[in-house]
Amino acid sequence: MTGRILFLVPARGGSRRVPGKNLLPVGGIPLVGRAARAGLAAAAALPGGPHAVVCSTDDDAIAAAAAAWGARVLRRPAALATDDATSLDVALHALGELDAPDGPGGGPFETLVLLQPTSPLLDPADVVAAVERHRAAGGTSGTSVVATH
Repeated sequence: MTGRILFLVPARGGSRRVPGKNLLPVGGIPLVGRAARAGLAAAAALPGGPHAVVCSTDDDAIAAAAAAWGARVLRRPAALATDDATSLDVALHALGELDAPDGPGGGPFETLVLLQPTSPLLDPADVVAAVERHRAAGGTSGTSVVATH
């Protein structure tokens, strides 16, 4: 497996508990920028492609920050910008919009990698290792978690 990868950064604007959280800086870089940066670094290190790093958002400020850090922006509908919208719903929307060979994403994509902005310590090398493991396993799904500091 060496096909194209969609690195998807789901970042809505309407957080209730921490307003504007996806724009909060960690080490001077907004969370959405950190996720985009990790996706771009992983994409550059992996064969196949061209891979895509896309931020799915409903928020103008998040869209601007994601673009400033190199991600393409996909506007999500209001129904996918609620507390009840799931990552799966957002991923399916993104694939529906980007996966067609003649669509804006230049699909099809072989693999989808979700890069959560709320995981700011994500190391691109870990993303690369996860994709390599995924490919070696024939495309089975995987989830990466780690104990926090």
